[in-house]
Amino acid sequence: MSLSPANSSHSKPPLSPLSYDDGDVILRAGDTDFKVHMLLLRLSSPFFKSMFSLPQPKLENREIPVVPIEGDPAYLDFVLRSIYPGKRPLPTSIEEALKILEIADKFEVECIVEGVRASLGQLLAAEPNPLCSWAIAVRCGLREAERSAASVSILTGSSLCLKSWVMSTHSNMPGWCRRNGGLWEYE
Repeated sequence: MSLSPANSSHSKPPLSPLSYDDGDVILRAGDTDFKVHMLLLRLSSPFFKSMFSLPQPKLENREIPVVPIEGDPAYLDFVLRSIYPGKRPLPTSIEEALKILEIADKFEVECIVEGVRASLGQLLAAEPNPLCSWAIAVRCGLREAERSAASVSILTGSSLCLKSWVMSTHSNMPGWCRRNGGLWEYE
């Protein structure tokens, strides 16, 4: 990622509702610009702190640097709203929570991870497919949600199809694995 002047593109994307007149950098995701403050980005993220400390090209007076960001502007909006003072938003779906965790990890925005993980745990508890909940909980390291989904899976009998579901979902695995006395065994 590199900084470029705000007027370097022929047509400017619209500003996000999350934009500040006194912002000193534009994050451009897709067709949306976020005019935000470098200071808050630096304080919230080692990634941005490092990026903004690198030598940058000279910009003409009053030009605001633009940082192109890959990804969906809606998820970047969520992350930015989470680092600004005020009420922090909560993810409303499992997919949204996973995407936000991915962006938070990519940009090293640790200050929002705990809240999003807690919300994800609640969303997984409401997921009707316990195998799906279990797999996501394992992937995200949510031990309580993992145990809860496993219990529901056993109670509902859906654990019988666990092996075939895991194998069809994760066909690149070398084989089926299970725990035996604390050790992992592979078939």
